[in-house]
Amino acid sequence: MEALWTDLGARYGVTGPCRFTPDRLIGADSRLVIAWIEGRPLGSGAIIPFAPDVAEVKRIYVAPEVRGRGVGRHILEELESLACAMGFWTLRLETGIGQPEAIRLYERAGFARFPCWGKFAADPLCLCYEKRLAKRYQEDTDELRK
Repeated sequence: MEALWTDLGARYGVTGPCRFTPDRLIGADSRLVIAWIEGRPLGSGAIIPFAPDVAEVKRIYVAPEVRGRGVGRHILEELESLACAMGFWTLRLETGIGQPEAIRLYERAGFARFPCWGKFAADPLCLCYEKRLAKRYQEDTDELRK
């Protein structure tokens, strides 16, 4: 989380302590994925409940030394699989306009722009996205039945 916060600080001039803490990931409907590369944790991401049948993707981060190797895509795919298995039908997320790599990742993964909510709604630096998982969930369920 601190490495992500440092990266965001460089992009947006954020100062002060990181407001996202690991205790937000505690609960039966939250999951954290960590990408281990050569024995080191070099990427992570999480999902937390947002609304009935909806989870929010939080804090996907990939260390600079392994960016461009598909780590973020693999983390996002694992989060989607976990969300499906947990019964979530939709994923939502917020990212910033100063994160073109994240925007590209989400759009290539099938996320579409979605109206921002809560504190993000009035922030001109925020972009919000949504992806419906129902089709993928149905395909996964059908595959398991074969």
